[in-house]
Amino acid sequence: MNAEIITVGAGLVLGNTANTSGQFLSHELAAFGIEVTQVSAVGADEASVRQALRLALGRSDLVVLAGGLGQEPGGSVLEVVSQELSLPLELHEDSYERIKEYFVNTCRPMPPDAEKQARLPRGAAVFPNDHGTAPGCAVSRYGQQIFLLPGEPRELMPMFSDYVAPYLSNCAGGTIVSRTVGVFGLTEAVLTERLADLMSEANPNVALYAKDGEAILRVTAHAANRADALALCAPVVDEICRRLGVNVYGVDVGSLQKAVVALLLDKQMKIATAESCTAGLLSGRLTEVAGVSSVFECGIAAYSKEIKHNILGVPNETLDRYGAVSPETARDMAVGARRVGSAQLGVGITGVAGPDTSEGKPVGTVYVALADEKRVWVKKIDTKDGAVDREYVRYLAVSHALDLVRRYLEALPTVMAGGEPLLSPAEPVPAEIPEAAVAPPRRKHFLRSVLPWKGDGRAEIIRKCAILAVFLLLIAVAATVLYLYVLQPMNNQRLYNQLTELYDVDNPSVIESELAYAPDGMLSQFNALYARNSDVRGWLKIEGTNINYPVMRGDGQNFYRSHNFDRQYSIYGVPYFDTNAALVSADSVNRSLVIYGNNAGGGQMFSDLTNYYDDLSFLRSHPVIEMNTIYRNAKWKIFSVMVAASPEDGDFDFTRNTFADETDFLGFAGGIRVRSLYSYPDGVVDIQEGDSLLLLATPFSDVAGFDGAYLVVAARQVRDGESEEVDLGGVTYNSSAVMPGGWKGQSSATDSTSSSRPGGSAITRGTDPRDETSSSSESGGSTTLTEPVSEQPSFAPASGTTAGSTTAPDTSRPSSSSQTTSTTTGRPTTTSTESTTTTNTNGSTGTTSTTSPPTEPNAAVPPVLAGSHPESYYLQYCRVIESGVKIEPDNREELQMLLARIVKTELGKSSTFGTPGTAGYMQAQKAQAIAAYTTILYSNQVEKAIPEMSLKSLDLSNANDRAIYDAVGEVAGIKILSNGSPVYTPYFAFSPGATADNQYVNVLKLPYSGVVSKYDNEKTIRELDAGQVWERVSYTGTREELAEEITAYLRGSNAGYNPEVAFGDAVEVTRWDPYETYPLSLSITYVDKNGVSRQLTGGRLFAALGLRSPAFTVSDDGETVTIRTRGNGHCVGLSQLGAAGYAKYENWDYKRILSHYFSITASSSHRLVAPVW
Repeated sequence: MNAEIITVGAGLVLGNTANTSGQFLSHELAAFGIEVTQVSAVGADEASVRQALRLALGRSDLVVLAGGLGQEPGGSVLEVVSQELSLPLELHEDSYERIKEYFVNTCRPMPPDAEKQARLPRGAAVFPNDHGTAPGCAVSRYGQQIFLLPGEPRELMPMFSDYVAPYLSNCAGGTIVSRTVGVFGLTEAVLTERLADLMSEANPNVALYAKDGEAILRVTAHAANRADALALCAPVVDEICRRLGVNVYGVDVGSLQKAVVALLLDKQMKIATAESCTAGLLSGRLTEVAGVSSVFECGIAAYSKEIKHNILGVPNETLDRYGAVSPETARDMAVGARRVGSAQLGVGITGVAGPDTSEGKPVGTVYVALADEKRVWVKKIDTKDGAVDREYVRYLAVSHALDLVRRYLEALPTVMAGGEPLLSPAEPVPAEIPEAAVAPPRRKHFLRSVLPWKGDGRAEIIRKCAILAVFLLLIAVAATVLYLYVLQPMNNQRLYNQLTELYDVDNPSVIESELAYAPDGMLSQFNALYARNSDVRGWLKIEGTNINYPVMRGDGQNFYRSHNFDRQYSIYGVPYFDTNAALVSADSVNRSLVIYGNNAGGGQMFSDLTNYYDDLSFLRSHPVIEMNTIYRNAKWKIFSVMVAASPEDGDFDFTRNTFADETDFLGFAGGIRVRSLYSYPDGVVDIQEGDSLLLLATPFSDVAGFDGAYLVVAARQVRDGESEEVDLGGVTYNSSAVMPGGWKGQSSATDSTSSSRPGGSAITRGTDPRDETSSSSESGGSTTLTEPVSEQPSFAPASGTTAGSTTAPDTSRPSSSSQTTSTTTGRPTTTSTESTTTTNTNGSTGTTSTTSPPTEPNAAVPPVLAGSHPESYYLQYCRVIESGVKIEPDNREELQMLLARIVKTELGKSSTFGTPGTAGYMQAQKAQAIAAYTTILYSNQVEKAIPEMSLKSLDLSNANDRAIYDAVGEVAGIKILSNGSPVYTPYFAFSPGATADNQYVNVLKLPYSGVVSKYDNEKTIRELDAGQVWERVSYTGTREELAEEITAYLRGSNAGYNPEVAFGDAVEVTRWDPYETYPLSLSITYVDKNGVSRQLTGGRLFAALGLRSPAFTVSDDGETVTIRTRGNGHCVGLSQLGAAGYAKYENWDYKRILSHYFSITASSSHRLVAPVW
């Protein structure tokens, strides 16, 4: 006989669930000599099941369908089989009664359509489900067998063992018989060792299935008839029982809990349970068994000490002296359970299931106790194998409890060894006090004095009534105060302590029907909470505070503002998500989530959240929030504490949760940061593209001084791979926090006079020959100083701006012993013995030293970070002069127009735009806009100079102009900052293959400015801008004419100064930059103002002659000096055509372009920062 197994369930198809059922069935069928030819998984929809069934019936003798027997909306497997086999579904009364009994035993309402599970194909052989609701069955058609079984392994396995296996034996004509022996307390290794000889036999065959301390030994025999097969099994089963002794809990009983229930029924005894660390798992396993209602009285989940004492009667002295996890407590819990349930037996379980230790006891320490009328037995369980899995500890503890009960019942009528007598002397019954024949006279006198009495006058009656009214009012007030300030806080806290225990139990034992409508992908740690209230959507905890609560979904009516988790009225309420929070699936969670909570005092709900206001030490001590949605666990780092108005009344809506794009999201995050009462250092809890935010909001009108105010604590989700630790030691009060319009409060932040605005920083420069007091080192080293404002280098782009001529002197000091060579061409052969041959950027081959230029980086694209200051702060430094008119944009639209004009002027040819529809389209223009904005800010804020520009106008009806304007609009306001200050970001037309370190051209030392520029080559430049010239003769003149030009430049306005310019045998370059592209010094000397002889630098010659580029070669034939330049512009910073090349040919975006040219990396301080409008 061949068979095919079809497992039904969406999780199996998606790969979310292991096909355990399919593997188990394959094993079991093989034991009966049935060859499994196909195992497949299909979805729970009717079409998929129908197609798979038709295929299987066409090629297999036996078809086993596992799963899909529930109330699926698309039609169950039963309905598909009924239709395909033309067998109508009929109500199976016995199965229906068992289903009703199941819900009664588990104290749950039966769903209206539960009857559907008991409707089976006509003539089917029924397999009862002792561990669930849906029965299995077998039907026949034309010699083929179809088995319909539950898909859940905990239901499938015992059903197969108890009912399917005997059925298969009958189907085999009695030639195959299978029997099972249940074992507890022996490991798989011990069983294998003790039964090795039996397990090696072929007939009968002994197979072992072990898990969590339990084991099933299946003995299968093949014979000519059933009697002979049973005869073969009998001695093997007897031998197994003899060898394993008391560890055998039954033969052919199915499970340990079924064995216990059967013994209780046989002994006519009842049982009650009290569980502390197992969350009702013991009562859950007992109530799975049919008929348990006759023997099971009650189950009590007693996590808290209050319940242990108040309900179970565990003395406080026991709890205080020995702890909640102790043999003494387990003993008293068992006694208390027996008393409360009025049962013959009581079971108590207490322990540490994990993941954390408790009372100094390690995870896995559990005490199980059993009590009868006279004695109590206590057993300690210790997972010596080091297992700390919570589910394993809980399951093992319950199995030990069941086994303890089983051994007690099997020992009857004798007494099981190991019990301790219960010493409970009867308490004396108070004697009945006879009623006095005559009331004491003093009592009657007192009553007459306070109550209206016969014979009192009208005034007296009014007086007494008034006194009574006041007395009753005082009692009512006292009762109200007692309830509001004592009883209600205690009851509320007790409720959430219980919920915490439910939440802390991983994979709690919850009846499946209560989770029938649970969202797909919900974490199992929420099962018990969801079963209690399906509105739960998360859990919030801040370590070291009282905030440790479930979070409910919002309903638009703020229901949970005034109701607790159990939907009962409460002034405390329970935290709840904003109405717009999308938490319907694991993939639909918003980028920004808002949780509201009350702060009614008493340390409950969000009362502790108010400690974040005006208390920097509290923020530093509690910088991380744990907020787990029902789909994902996550930690969140706090980055802002702000006071905000309600979204309806304020100018900033902190409840936003959807965003047009990442720029919009970063603007929102920046809006939160600028309102923060605390100022964070750069790089501490930054917000970047792709991040998610959490905002906790609590009413704050009393402090803020206006209605509708909230205190909002904002946090950013910890990124994958990021440390959860955060150091807020550098955080200070923010005196510039943006406060809501109605603010009337006071805080350390708003009262502070210290500024938190970003400012300038020290500048690193090379040695400047103009500073005659600087170091006289011949090597041209560098020093660090704060440069006077008047000596800051000026800047302008390659075209249109006056500051772009790069006329600032070079930084390198000449060497008095510089080496000359015989060549009169541009690049000399060095005297280094360690040299290699390289190909220069123009394609020519030359010799260079081993100090090779840096290679092009392959860095990750830098993120754009949320800003921490309003853009209005930066706009005060955005000023340019165009045709004598000062342009000062003061809003986003005006800034966009200014930057678009700059981009059109600098990089406005459509050939540089790239291809529409590609990732690189207009990316060079965006990079140009950001570099221009940053440099304008740098000039104004750091240099204290307003740059002059000549700009083209913009016609928005023109397609190219509109493309530029729109592209700039996407990045308007983004800037490059270093420690809060704008970076110097020059730009130019194109370089000869590598950009220059600014110190080789101007004074300012910018190590980040010199990089390889791959697309700065003659071919690419001409493709991108046909009007550009790659190489040209920029100067031709005699030595005398050259000397006059240099002298005029060095003399400047000091007519009395004679620099005494002199030449060597030939005018040539004596030292190059690492790229061998930019001359550092030449064989030209001069005398400075202090009379010191110096060597002329390439930067000074570039400035003196006004060359097209600082990358040049020099030739001297003795009469005429010729200088040829390559590139266009000062060659420092962003190469405009190089950027266009990267965008067009490699689809680089603006972030990668700027990262390449301005060193925006994780190791540098440069950051792309979004605007906060």
